[in-house]
Amino acid sequence: MFTNRARCAANAIKTTKALVESDEFGELSYLHAKLRLTALEADWAKFQALTDDTLDVVSKRDLPKVLQEYETTRVDYFLANAALQEKVAATCPHTESQPSTGDDSRQIQVQVNMPFQQQDVTNTWGQFDGAYTKWIGFRDMFEAAVHNNEKISPAFKFSYLKKALVGDAAATLGEWQLTEENYNDAWERLNSVYDKKYLIGRDHLRQLLDLPELRNRPSACALQAMANGTHEVMRQLKALGHPVEHWDFFVIHILTEKLDPETARQWELQRDSDHPRLATMLAFIDKQAAALSNVSNARQRSHGQGHPREAAALGQRQRQKPSRDEVRPCEVCNESHRLWECPDFIALSLRGRTDYVGRRAICANCLKHGHKENNCFMRGCVRCLGAPKHNIYLCPKREVNKPALAVVADDVASGSVARRRTKNKAD
Repeated sequence: MFTNRARCAANAIKTTKALVESDEFGELSYLHAKLRLTALEADWAKFQALTDDTLDVVSKRDLPKVLQEYETTRVDYFLANAALQEKVAATCPHTESQPSTGDDSRQIQVQVNMPFQQQDVTNTWGQFDGAYTKWIGFRDMFEAAVHNNEKISPAFKFSYLKKALVGDAAATLGEWQLTEENYNDAWERLNSVYDKKYLIGRDHLRQLLDLPELRNRPSACALQAMANGTHEVMRQLKALGHPVEHWDFFVIHILTEKLDPETARQWELQRDSDHPRLATMLAFIDKQAAALSNVSNARQRSHGQGHPREAAALGQRQRQKPSRDEVRPCEVCNESHRLWECPDFIALSLRGRTDYVGRRAICANCLKHGHKENNCFMRGCVRCLGAPKHNIYLCPKREVNKPALAVVADDVASGSVARRRTKNKAD
């Protein structure tokens, strides 16, 4: 949600808007209106900066509400700014009469208008990229702030317009020169290309048809996005003059087809009429999204994730927890090592190791539990290519020379004993 500083800036903008709508605004002087306009610009700049910081940390659950509050404040600023600029222009002071230096007592009336400061105009109309659904909003705000402002020269109006156009909209004008004569032609060109209610309405309807289908167990954000998108489309279509108040049946059918099976079932159970209202269904989707959000937050708190410190502590405990293979004791000697690292297992004969692995359902290839050697993904013994998979400690070729080595070792040991006995007799 907004910080206290952002909310104070928003309240200041709201107060200024209330002023321009009150009877007191009609008696406002030039100086007072100028000061109010300067303060409004400062509050708006502060609010925008603080809102950018808020959007970086706001949760998905609070994001729709934050965006709605931002849009409300933006509209308040736009209306107050336009009214104050008009008031400043209307109350711009004129110089007093000066006496003539001639013989007659005629007075020459000299009118000196204070020049309009172009830098006082702040971009409140945003940018236009050529999307039909964005044209009406951009057009209305640009006309109120720039196009209908007689204190801005056409050349400056054209400059503001060119800076606001991006993408396809910028390509519509091409490389027109920034002259006063070209501004009106450029504005008429944009209107002729984009001010088409049929295309605008079709694009809004396409947004409704292109809402994503929800899968099993949708998130609260997905449900809320569906409700918000439907509200926006119906509002825009109504503003274009379409009879959306008679479209409830069709829109409900579209949304029902896009809901996940469980939410659609809940809607059918709640529906108490053969002619339900779209407002009823959107309210149902809002409630479902709120319920999912509350359940998700409760689960996070129950698992220690409700607070950043608790989440950090949980992550630290999970990082410190050893893996399963590290804590499982050896089945042969009960020490903390793997079976193929056990000296007692290695000391067994080939037959003993093979019998041990077979009796305990251990994979003969990787010496781990949970599968057999024919399903093991590890490579088999490199000495026995083409043979059934087996571990090197279960390889018969590895044991070929062991009996001979054992005999040699016994002979050496026997000869040493005989020599020691002979030496003892001689002594």
